[in-house]
Amino acid sequence: MTYAAQSLIKYFYKLGIEPGQQLLVHAAFRPLRQMFPDLTPEDVRQALMHILTPEGSMILPTFTYCFKRRDDTHCVYDPENTPAATGILAQTFWQAKDVKRSLSPTHSFGLWGRAAAATHLLDSPESPLGAHSVLAWMADQANSHILFLGTDFRSCSFGHFLEVAMGVPWASVFPWEHMNVLPVGVSVRGEQSLIQVPGCSGGFTNFQTYLEARNLIHHESLGAIDSMFISVGSVLAYGRTFFRDQNKQLLCAEGTCKACDFRRQTCGII
Repeated sequence: MTYAAQSLIKYFYKLGIEPGQQLLVHAAFRPLRQMFPDLTPEDVRQALMHILTPEGSMILPTFTYCFKRRDDTHCVYDPENTPAATGILAQTFWQAKDVKRSLSPTHSFGLWGRAAAATHLLDSPESPLGAHSVLAWMADQANSHILFLGTDFRSCSFGHFLEVAMGVPWASVFPWEHMNVLPVGVSVRGEQSLIQVPGCSGGFTNFQTYLEARNLIHHESLGAIDSMFISVGSVLAYGRTFFRDQNKQLLCAEGTCKACDFRRQTCGII
């Protein structure tokens, strides 16, 4: 194992990562590479798997956003070939031989460990990040956590699960019509109508601030890298209150985001 990978293992332990955890990872490779010029995406994967052990799970979003386009210029999702739109770490992860990739044409996940053995997680739910999704499975696990490795809550896919679970006013509003797409996923298996399609997550940083004010997020820095670690239990417990009582803060400022403005107009949010 390289020196960079060994350094990451120490860093991950300081963050709170332990054997047997079910870990959702949102990661940016560039700040890691700036800290360790010889670091590879495989080093990051191996470091996390070394700690988690096969009793735990490593889960990365490998989203491709293969929505049906009105002009039929859409891409077709092939789980064995379509690149992830969520970065080099996710792309390298799902291609590893011991990782399985789910079938959702828009919001797939790469799964390793216990999650990979749960074959129903490979399915493509009509609510991509809601009921019956990988995130719903994590919500039911006692030892689930989220790692933000050089990222923040703008990448928090669990926020979309909470939007559905808490029934925010726009949960079933499709906000991407301005991009000439439909709420239909397209894959090599055919077309799939979708409900509760995830929208913009720019406002999720307000939820991050809410959690930080309650000391629920563990921050740890390594040079220029600032990472966060939080239990899914805390996200769920405090998210229920925030997404119920302060959900307007989850929308981007008016006039700055077409998706969020469409939600406001459709739901009559002032």
